[in-house]
Amino acid sequence: MIKMFKQKKGFTLIELMIVVAIIGILAAIAIPNFIKFQARSKQSEPKANLKALFVAQKSYFAERDSFSDKVVDIGFVPERGNRYTIANGGNALSSRNAAEENVNSSHQGFEGDSFKGFTSNTTRSTANAAAVAAVSAGGTCALTADGCISAGNNGAFAGIAASNIDNDTTIDTWMVSSMSVSVTASSTVGAEAESQSNGPGIPTNNVNDVR
Repeated sequence: MIKMFKQKKGFTLIELMIVVAIIGILAAIAIPNFIKFQARSKQSEPKANLKALFVAQKSYFAERDSFSDKVVDIGFVPERGNRYTIANGGNALSSRNAAEENVNSSHQGFEGDSFKGFTSNTTRSTANAAAVAAVSAGGTCALTADGCISAGNNGAFAGIAASNIDNDTTIDTWMVSSMSVSVTASSTVGAEAESQSNGPGIPTNNVNDVR
């Protein structure tokens, strides 16, 4: 008896190569967009922490008629696991390189949590940012890479947060202030492409690490 066998069909080499090529194209499009989306999600951290810093400074000012660069004075201690370094008018930053942290009366901010695997960034640029009094004859201080503080009932403050969120050479930099902060458009890689102007308490991204 002669048995009839159905011929088994499979993918040809050309068909497999086409599928692989399509997957490669989709991956080339999707992966950079995913990395960018992931980096943008990390920018929620500095915005939240700088808003909390502003509230702490304003509350302290309401009681003492002055701003302070000491985080213990104003009661500002952000949660551990921060990837952004935060400077509140000085570079005496609390180290977060161990399970326990000793925040003392001299500290003016916080390093990135290296115990959780993040790096503390000392490169914080304010080159394309400027701050002016929020109201006529209001207080001012000169922006630096550590923020700034001027004491007294006509004082001012600015806080800075910075981190490298996509592992290139650009440090993502944000600031918040009792002053109005403006950013000048720049063609420099990493700088904001558009001018912006924000009032007191609004976190401002003057160097953008998301490209």
